[in-house]
Amino acid sequence: MTRVYRQDGNTFFPTSNEALSIRETLPAGTYLVQHSPLAGYYLERIADFSLPTKLYGEVNKQAERIIETFLKRPAGTGALLSGQKGAGKTMLTKRISQLVQQRHGIPTLVVGEPYHGEDFNAFVSGMDQPAVVLFDEFEKVYDRETQPQLLTLLDGLHNSKKLFLLTCNERMRINTYMQNRPGRLFYALEFAGLSKDFIQEYCEDRLENKANIRGVQTVAAFFGEFSFDMLQALVEEMNRYGETASQAMQMLNMRPQEEETAFEVKGYRNGRAILCDGQSHHTVNRSPLALDGLEVTFYSYDDDDEDAPEDGLKKNESYELSIDNLRSLDVDNGQFVFGTTDPAVTIHFTRRRYRAAPMNYDAIPEAA
Repeated sequence: MTRVYRQDGNTFFPTSNEALSIRETLPAGTYLVQHSPLAGYYLERIADFSLPTKLYGEVNKQAERIIETFLKRPAGTGALLSGQKGAGKTMLTKRISQLVQQRHGIPTLVVGEPYHGEDFNAFVSGMDQPAVVLFDEFEKVYDRETQPQLLTLLDGLHNSKKLFLLTCNERMRINTYMQNRPGRLFYALEFAGLSKDFIQEYCEDRLENKANIRGVQTVAAFFGEFSFDMLQALVEEMNRYGETASQAMQMLNMRPQEEETAFEVKGYRNGRAILCDGQSHHTVNRSPLALDGLEVTFYSYDDDDEDAPEDGLKKNESYELSIDNLRSLDVDNGQFVFGTTDPAVTIHFTRRRYRAAPMNYDAIPEAA
């Protein structure tokens, strides 16, 4: 083995000639971006991402579109993937990385530290070849003060063909200059829990007793956002012990009653809304499953109230919730219906959705 020296400016590092290998391009693979005071920024080869043999939902469709757009655009392209953990963001980034490596020999750079500044920008943009640059859990790695330091890199001012993938759990913590700015982040996808069709397809493949699929769908509706991690664990436990969904989740780390999700509260008599002057609870911030014993009061109109409807309440009515009186659950709309001591009266809890409503793009006129 012959001793040679690697020169870095005025500094010389001893090494062996066997360790030296010069490449004009970075081989397809996955690399972690690292930094040292002496060497500056460099890459460390890590294991490529692994994925299940079958991908559910729209992962493949979304991955194909993002890749096609990236390849057709002349410079950089960015995508912001937001939503709760386990909802599919990371799976999509892994699939994109896998496909571009296999088909186009494009490497993936993983950024796990809040690197920024001119040196970092030059390091990334200085790569002459296309690459995927992944910022996982972006808002946790980069705080509000540091995020703006990346705007120049995302703007594509360096004329570097890179696909920037940013995942985040809390979109509100993303810098406002990155939102609604397709020049910086061309795509923005929101992952809001698993769809009913996703759960159905997964259970048809993995759940041994298909008669229990409806039970899995029902359990999923208890949660504001049911993640893939939850679905995997639930089906695994059901298969292992031959249990129903409700039986299997009793020991799992899945507690819908611990969720802080807002629900609207309404009372009904014989299927019609109770008309009253006011309620003790219009909304609650806990799952109805955690409200055993909650008293809901509907206040009557005053006798001299001229605006009181004829079928409005003439006296106050109060009802105490009992989990044992859960009558029904609307899986699709997240609605819990409880019976009361009055057979004609039911109390309805409907999950309030805070995320933006879907845009009806078909309603936009194409011409004046």
